[in-house]
Amino acid sequence: MFDMPVEELTEWQKYDLIYTRIALQNPEIVFCVQPFKSAEVALRIHIMELLERFLSRGIPVVMMAVNLADSLALADRLLRVGRGGRIQEYHREEFAELPVNTPWLYLYQEK
Repeated sequence: MFDMPVEELTEWQKYDLIYTRIALQNPEIVFCVQPFKSAEVALRIHIMELLERFLSRGIPVVMMAVNLADSLALADRLLRVGRGGRIQEYHREEFAELPVNTPWLYLYQEK
C-alpha cells in the first residue's frame, strides 16, 4: 500500500495507514473524535480492533462520540459532560444502569 497514491487506497487501507502511523509515534494518549462515524459494521469492528491495539500497549484512548453503543464496547468508564460543565462518571460495572436517553435527552427538551 505504500507505493500507491493515498487517493487509490481503500477505506480500510486508509484506516490501517493512519492508525499504524499513530502507533509508530508511540503516543502517551490517543484522542479520537467520533471514530465510528459513517462506518459500516465490518469497518466498525476493524476500527475497534485498531483501537484495542493501543489499549493492549497501555496507551489510553479517549473517544469523543455521540454513539454510545460503539464507544462503550471498548470503554472502561464514561464521562458525561452536561450543560454548564457538570460531569458525571460511570464505570464499566455501572453501564447497565445508564438511562436509555443518555446523553441526548437535554438536546431535545424544550426550554
